[in-house]
Amino acid sequence: MQQVERQAYSILEFCLSFGIPQSTLYAAWQQGKGPESFRIGRRRLISRQAAQAWIEKNTVRGAA
Repeated sequence: MQQVERQAYSILEFCLSFGIPQSTLYAAWQQGKGPESFRIGRRRLISRQAAQAWIEKNTVRGAA
């Protein structure tokens, strides 16, 4: 059987992968600072590309 690489995270998978509570993710969305997401039916998903873009946007570069 061929293994398929997942292209999106569920909310739980995203939070577990990045070590953040779901409440933190929901708060970020309420503030307009969370990763972009999309819906399929009732499920809200975060694409791998959106997760990577969110990481890059929130990465703190060296202190000045």
